[in-house]
Amino acid sequence: MAEDYTAYAKAALNELVRRLFARKQAGLSIEGRIDDAADGDLKLPITYGELAKVIGFPEPHSGNGFADKMAKMLGRLGEMLRDVGTILGKKIPQIQALVVNKGTNLPGEGIDEFIPGYKASDEAGRKTLVATEYGKIAAFSGWKTVIDEVKKQYP
Repeated sequence: MAEDYTAYAKAALNELVRRLFARKQAGLSIEGRIDDAADGDLKLPITYGELAKVIGFPEPHSGNGFADKMAKMLGRLGEMLRDVGTILGKKIPQIQALVVNKGTNLPGEGIDEFIPGYKASDEAGRKTLVATEYGKIAAFSGWKTVIDEVKKQYP
């Protein structure tokens, strides 16, 4: 039986939205490099390893096995957002794009399922796609509704 990442995906959603709201309240944007981001509760984008620690994702938090499991969990989050978007009748930005590789400061190629063209793009194209998604994430006003609907659909 395949591992179910729903609980971790819900925890990731809650953490990313919490950080997004905290940054907005502090007057901070979500653009920029991870090493320029504020420390602690306000850090966005956030690396895979940092998010894993915060949400209690099983260790180890490094290596190929870890990367594969995080990709599955973030893919699950994308699926949940797509499902909830269908229920709510609106396109929900892919907040999991805020989770990045510490070396590239970009999401992994798995985000291509939710941001078409990402995988086929060069680094500059990927940065453009991510920046566009960050703008959508920051402008989206329905995150509380999304979280409430995720709780209903995935108890």
